[in-house]
Amino acid sequence: MMHGDGRWDDEQGFPDNEQRQWSLFDRRQPKKINLQDAMSLASKWLPANSMLIASPNSTKFLPPILIPELEHVAFKSVQGNYKRISVGLLVFGMLLCVVAFQQVGSRTFHIGLLSVSLAGALILDYCLGIGSKVGLVQRAMFFRWLNVDKRSRQGRLIWMGLILATGCLQLLMIEHLGSNDLVFQRIGAMYASIDSGEYWRFFSGPFLHYSLYHFIKNAVLLLFVGVLSSALLGHISLVVFFFGNIIAAYAQMNYGGHLFDNYGGLSGGVYALFGLVIFSGFTTRSLMPKGFCLFLANLAVLGVLEAELMSENAATTAHLAGFFFGLICGLILKLSVVFKRA
Repeated sequence: MMHGDGRWDDEQGFPDNEQRQWSLFDRRQPKKINLQDAMSLASKWLPANSMLIASPNSTKFLPPILIPELEHVAFKSVQGNYKRISVGLLVFGMLLCVVAFQQVGSRTFHIGLLSVSLAGALILDYCLGIGSKVGLVQRAMFFRWLNVDKRSRQGRLIWMGLILATGCLQLLMIEHLGSNDLVFQRIGAMYASIDSGEYWRFFSGPFLHYSLYHFIKNAVLLLFVGVLSSALLGHISLVVFFFGNIIAAYAQMNYGGHLFDNYGGLSGGVYALFGLVIFSGFTTRSLMPKGFCLFLANLAVLGVLEAELMSENAATTAHLAGFFFGLICGLILKLSVVFKRA
């Protein structure tokens, strides 16, 4: 099921250490350093960091966690950072919840609840994933692979291009028509227009957003899960994304309680990709590093929770419809692989 330049846990993809000395792999060129420099760099390392270091005893440039002289420093650094961030979020969230306890429906209470939930997700990820050396090594290998894999790089360009095109097109139309409301009237998923037969709006409508915050939130999530799905599952992720948007818009219109007269946002397609990747990860354990699939599931839940708590116009039905569509696509993809092997 995995595509690209190879498996993420294969060390053969790392650059060779031809000089057999302490070196930092900097912009595709080795830079000579000493042990003290290497220790200092290792103390600032994170699993998603692309930093590679070579020692006199290593044949490859590797993440610090894979170098015996540096692994303890790198491990303790990541442990400390995770603990500080988790405890900080937990304390901050609990304080907000206590302050706003008399106003459970207030924005302050909701921010506190989200902060506590995020802390819980990080703590769980620490316990099941990066809290062990094995888990941390897997994360480092996985993120390095994501950084250099051919399909990952292609996906990064495709999703960034799609996001920029979406934002620029809406800005140009606002400039031309005079307001965002008029843009929605022209090409948005307006329920009355769809009922009159303009079904093409199911496709165009999700590419419009209600605010800059709405757009940025969807763009960040799409870039993250889009690149991930492209690297792991190939270009099928684009198909799932586009159909996920259509199905989410249809579900919100017909089963969302008729709270609105239109639908907008790419979140349906985003959650379809989450569903696709999460199902694939749970059914093919070697697809992702230890604990990472559960972290993605927690991130998806937090995304839905954030929309529900922080927005008066949350399209929860669309989010759930997109997610379950992604799960179904993951099942179909898994069955197709099984049948091909049979």
